[in-house]
Amino acid sequence: MLSVCFVEKKEPRDHVKITSTPHLRAQTAKMEERRPAAVLVERAYKYYGRLNKPDYKSVLCHLDMTVDRGSIYGLLGASGCGKTTLLSCIVGRRKLDSGDIWVLGGRPGEKGSGVPGPNIGYMPQEIALVGEFTVRDAIFYFGRIYGMKAAKMQERFDFLTSLLELSDGGKLVKHLSGGQQRRVSLAAALVHEPELLILDEPCVGLDPVLRERIWEFLAGLARGGTTVIITTHYIDETKQAHKIGLLRDGQLLAEQSPEQLLRQFSCDTLEDAFLKLALRQHEYAPKRNTLKGSPDVIPETSVSRQESRFPSREDFSGVTSSTDVLTKQEKPKKIKGKTRARYKAVFIKNIQQFGRNPAGLLFAVLFPIVQAVAFFLAVGHDPRDLHVAVVNHEAGFSPWLLLAVLFPIVQAVAFFLAVGHDPRDLHVAVVNHEAGFSPWGLAACKNSSLQQITKTENDNCELSMLSCWFVEEMEKHDIYQIAYDSPEAARASVHAGRLYGALVLPHNFSSALAVRVREGDVDDDTVRDSTISVWIDQTNHQISHFMKRKLHKTWETFTARAMRACGRPENMVRIPVNFADPVYGSMDAQFVDFMAPGIMITIIFFMSALVTSTIMISDRSEGVWERSAVAGVRPQEMLNVHIVLQASVIFIQTLELIILGFFGYDLPAKGSLFNAGTLLFLQGISGMCYGFLLSICCTSFTLAFFIVTGSFYPMILLCGILWPVEGMYQGVRALALTLPFTIPIKSLRDIMEKGATMADPIVYQGYLVTLAWISFTLAICYLRLRYQKL
Repeated sequence: MLSVCFVEKKEPRDHVKITSTPHLRAQTAKMEERRPAAVLVERAYKYYGRLNKPDYKSVLCHLDMTVDRGSIYGLLGASGCGKTTLLSCIVGRRKLDSGDIWVLGGRPGEKGSGVPGPNIGYMPQEIALVGEFTVRDAIFYFGRIYGMKAAKMQERFDFLTSLLELSDGGKLVKHLSGGQQRRVSLAAALVHEPELLILDEPCVGLDPVLRERIWEFLAGLARGGTTVIITTHYIDETKQAHKIGLLRDGQLLAEQSPEQLLRQFSCDTLEDAFLKLALRQHEYAPKRNTLKGSPDVIPETSVSRQESRFPSREDFSGVTSSTDVLTKQEKPKKIKGKTRARYKAVFIKNIQQFGRNPAGLLFAVLFPIVQAVAFFLAVGHDPRDLHVAVVNHEAGFSPWLLLAVLFPIVQAVAFFLAVGHDPRDLHVAVVNHEAGFSPWGLAACKNSSLQQITKTENDNCELSMLSCWFVEEMEKHDIYQIAYDSPEAARASVHAGRLYGALVLPHNFSSALAVRVREGDVDDDTVRDSTISVWIDQTNHQISHFMKRKLHKTWETFTARAMRACGRPENMVRIPVNFADPVYGSMDAQFVDFMAPGIMITIIFFMSALVTSTIMISDRSEGVWERSAVAGVRPQEMLNVHIVLQASVIFIQTLELIILGFFGYDLPAKGSLFNAGTLLFLQGISGMCYGFLLSICCTSFTLAFFIVTGSFYPMILLCGILWPVEGMYQGVRALALTLPFTIPIKSLRDIMEKGATMADPIVYQGYLVTLAWISFTLAICYLRLRYQKL
């Protein structure tokens, strides 16, 4: 332990004297020895998978690595040897299971280390650039992340495009060749002149002359104090490096200069030296495998037997109370926060991605309009033009970018045109025995003089051919007759699926009806002859429901017409139930009015979820997320920028639905449009957060898309749009009420139909449910981003 002596004279705490001992001098010498190192890795262990499971794998095994400042370090190794894992640990994107890493005097990820951040320039093996970026955009994006001034970025852009022969700065990255894309990626890593450059295969696919120029440039950077770590498959290319590390099976076989390796193994090429090292390692494979059989104890034993290049925390336990020289020398350089610059960079990036994907933007903006138009034009209207078969015995037996833009529009228009309106042009079979058995046959219904109501001397009414009146009233309610001669033929047409129903009017319908109304107490024959028989195809619930409703309405208007002609009260033959004016809504309300709140909410919810569910997957799959994180952009910052941009799109979608629904299609608006719009907007935000959660948790577009579309139908079925929640089983009803828009749909419906305000429980409950879902999904997003590297 250190021997610390305090002088009797009281001195300021910062000037506590430390007695020099041999042990302290040895530790100080160690620190001075390693001070030139830019990267130090000690006893590094990294495992993937779970212990004692088939997927358990050791990736880094007792790895030590030293990269001197101002040098070029060539890291060689085959695919799967651990290079990418090692680099990701160096840049702070992954953590070791055991061991230490120091980069530029600090631990990666610690506050003020600048790693990840501006101290590193990182070029991954994949391109990791936004395809919609131009060459200039890509370089400026990383310049903005590092807080560079515009003039400095332009200066570096001009220099790097000249160095790397990138003549067309306005060309999109996705339109460049593979070699050109790698040059842009290299320029993005060099733009801010970092202290440490980590380049993963920077020269793949490049012209030999250009490759030589790049190596000369990197050598010049090293002479100026910049440290460069390069991974490459071109082994002989690393002859220009100051030091080479040969990595195999997670172990560093050698770490020497190229000349030393060639002399040590008496080889002419580095490939031969690498082969001899690999063979030597292979000889000890049985012993290594034995050790790997108990990997959980390797880090402990290895650390205890190896002398650390770093003094341990215990070694300094005696001086932790003073600000001694050693601590000051090892203190990482503080890097001022560039939060505003990072937000600006990511914001501009997302704007450029939106702007250069017009089809996606048009889809997001126009799709809600098309859906709303389709809904209002197609749902909730009464059936019309219903035809029935008629047997009248009184009158005789009688069609990529264009598609991406237009397809959402077609969907929305189809929705408003096809959903929620009453059925029309319904045809039924009608057998009119009264007209069929008359001398004039079915022509009797065309002669109004034959359709009479006359009063007798005792003030009774004699009715004639009233069956024709019933058919007329029926057609006024959009049910149209197809005349048939017999009930059998009429029913056969319904069985064949040609018509929706069949009606039979008895041959003495008019006279029997008059007797029934006049006398009340009549025999069964009179009741039978004054009754219209109806057969309906019940397989289509909506059509059959509308048919019944229309026929009831037809009977009401028919009897009212007959009573007026007879000079009697119209309600004389109505059922003895009086339906007063509705408390809310109207007697003629259409189904579209009921469905509209749910449809509007589900449109904006799932549209937002669908758009946002792939955003972060896209950034991760392209490598932009990882590269931006290495540059210092926090995942939370990227999420925040996405939220701001998507919220602006949702605001536009909300305005579209409000204007289209309430002004274009005259939906009920008895409450505040502001309250309705706010609830719609918050539902869009809720859908956006749901999409972000999927985008963060899912690893592929396909999985995210399947979850969004797979959750669509259960939510639609359970939220009360297609069927009332009150009709569900108790357990299912409880589940339905926890969904993100079941209660908000009721809230919006009450705002529209009842004029409900924020003071009404159902309204503020809808807001609370929406805000709860937003908070819940966002919390999971932020927690996952914070505690799990993506």
